[in-house]
Amino acid sequence: MLCSATVSNTPAAPPTGTVKYSLTVIGECGSGKSALTIRFAHGEFLTLYDPIIEDYFQKQCLIDKEIALLEILDTAMQEEWGMPRRHYSTGEGVLLVYSITSRDSFNALRAHHHELLSVRGNDIFSAIVVGNKSDLEEQRRVSVNDGRELATQLGNYKFMETSALSGRNVDEAFTTLAREVRRRNKVRNSVSESQLVREYRLVVAGGGGVGKSALTVQFVRGHFLDFYDPTIEDSYQKQCLIDEELAMLDVLDTAGQEEFAAMREQYIRSGEGFLLVYSITSRDSFDELKRYYRQIQRVKDQDVCPAILVGNKSDLEFERQVSVNEGRELAKRFGGCRFIETSARLRLNVDEAFMGLVREIRRRYSKPAGGSLDAKPLPASPREYMNCCGGGCVIL
Repeated sequence: MLCSATVSNTPAAPPTGTVKYSLTVIGECGSGKSALTIRFAHGEFLTLYDPIIEDYFQKQCLIDKEIALLEILDTAMQEEWGMPRRHYSTGEGVLLVYSITSRDSFNALRAHHHELLSVRGNDIFSAIVVGNKSDLEEQRRVSVNDGRELATQLGNYKFMETSALSGRNVDEAFTTLAREVRRRNKVRNSVSESQLVREYRLVVAGGGGVGKSALTVQFVRGHFLDFYDPTIEDSYQKQCLIDEELAMLDVLDTAGQEEFAAMREQYIRSGEGFLLVYSITSRDSFDELKRYYRQIQRVKDQDVCPAILVGNKSDLEFERQVSVNEGRELAKRFGGCRFIETSARLRLNVDEAFMGLVREIRRRYSKPAGGSLDAKPLPASPREYMNCCGGGCVIL
């Protein structure tokens, strides 16, 4: 087996003939980031470690018959230093690490992930969520299911629990992340050959106060808005990898107030797919969607349009006025479209709603040979790629 490791304060050049993967380990102080990294790089467990602002490690491995050089930045999260912003812009792949013995370290991953999105957007890095210290079962404060749910909410990331002490799943965590980076790079490179990326025009529609803007901003920017001042409409862009294919999502967040009803026909004509959103806490918003859908049918002159019915605010179960079964039945009336309940606050099923709508559009409209419904030039450089959707979106 080919395996070697080095540690230095500056990354070394990769040996000739290897594929380099740049990885970053992020998490709270005490989560075991350094112990995890050193266990992987050197095969030993350190009971005491003097953390500095950062450490670089390198390890050469054979991953799926490919010689890979993993260059790993182990970040420090000390109160006196904080997390330098540049750490969030480093690495093709990110290990988001918490300790299963610390609820605080678990909750802090949301803030770290939000900062990652604000710096570069989740369409240009791969990530996995790691619950460390699994050997300390008697001190567990975070369940396995909680870890899986967090990974799903943050971006449908892979999840695993590790033990730096015993070595359990340590190699698997780093090599799995390398595979995720490789998969994303292959898609990116294949798209670069044609310099085109498919564009999808999505419309988020529904009554006022159902959480359309919160849902959209959570998807695009990765954080929840407690208060939002609605305008007539807001447009966003986000580039995503959906089923091994890059897609540019143009998302129109419409205003639900009745005084803006005259605008509806305009955005209905331009939209290819519709997120029809109601709040599970509002019977009126649920009933109002029937009128919205009839208007879409009339303007598009189609009985069935690509759409997903979304019951938002699923975290407010105690205020529920619309049952899950009622949502499913209404979806059947809307041409058998998909139905899903979401929580913008918890980021529950948010990605699934938008990406599911893209899949519905793909199913409805066959992909033309050599192109798409619409295609935009792909940014020529990684820097342009980051700037085109800095923080995950562009407000038009």
